[in-house]
Amino acid sequence: MKSRTFVAQTLLLAFLAGGVVGQPTKGQATQTTPATEQARMAELRKALDAWFAADPRDRDESTRDQVVAKVMATGRGGLDLLAHWSRRTAQSEDRKLDLAARTLIGQVALRWLKKVEKSPTRYAGQYGGLGRLQPVVGEFYMRLLLDTPQWYPDTRRWLVIPALRDLYPKGPDPETIEQVEIMANNVEVEPEYLRLGLAYALAQWGRRDLIKVKIRALEKQAASEEAEVALLAKRDLAKIHYGIRDYAFGAVAYREFLRAAESARIVFPVNYYNAACCMCLSGDRRSALEFLEKCLAINNSADVDSSMRVKRALFDSDPEINLVRKDPRFVLMVEKAFGKREQEDRRNGKNKAPR
Repeated sequence: MKSRTFVAQTLLLAFLAGGVVGQPTKGQATQTTPATEQARMAELRKALDAWFAADPRDRDESTRDQVVAKVMATGRGGLDLLAHWSRRTAQSEDRKLDLAARTLIGQVALRWLKKVEKSPTRYAGQYGGLGRLQPVVGEFYMRLLLDTPQWYPDTRRWLVIPALRDLYPKGPDPETIEQVEIMANNVEVEPEYLRLGLAYALAQWGRRDLIKVKIRALEKQAASEEAEVALLAKRDLAKIHYGIRDYAFGAVAYREFLRAAESARIVFPVNYYNAACCMCLSGDRRSALEFLEKCLAINNSADVDSSMRVKRALFDSDPEINLVRKDPRFVLMVEKAFGKREQEDRRNGKNKAPR
């Protein structure tokens, strides 16, 4: 049987690893030619024309899903075309046409949630592209949160919060904010992770009372004489400042946390990476490079579990570190840690000619 000390240390290591708080790993972008894009847009126009011209009884789920897949595949152009139809049908006296547009937008919104859910990390602006479908898409997400339909699991409501923050950067109407605040304060019913996400959103929308309470509580714990309690509190303070997008404060908090973690010899590559993200987002290029260098110095160490390493794709495409991406020092440290991209692609077989 494992001792309590061993179990506690194991849990502490898992908590401190924390995960990357930046943006999702992206795979290699699929190369498309202008002719291919034009062909996809032509197919989408044809599909949308057929969808809205059809008898309501013929708008089945299979046809709907095919149209939505085409919208997603055409990216910004597809969203713009769907937004055009949404405005057009909203002005129509035919409520069934408006419902047909809202049905497609709702399905696009659900697919976007799934796409984000599969991403290992999150970043501000991940739902920005859906702004073209406002106000319908925002209303849809708000309903999933506040008036959750039976078909949508309660455990997935947290996914909606970042979407609402991106779609309502200054907040929805005051009445809706009041409803969100009631939910965030409902300790007896709502889970902690959901209420924390709502507290982040409310802070962004000018209602900071809840997040101030959480920050004060963590600051008190960070001063604890119990090293483990203080260390976890310092990490959580850094994550909260990142979560409410106070990146300058987050950078300071990460520095304090990492000093304590280094003293305790409990630090992971993702901790340095998260700190570097805050530093980039607050405009501190020099410190960001310093912490990315520390991240890479231990990233491939045999002492670090592979699940706690930062993937190459993040260094290649994470928008949160765009501030340093073209810096020669950054380029050299990434090549030193991972090798040149061409070499890595050859090892992974990505340059093989198609059969």
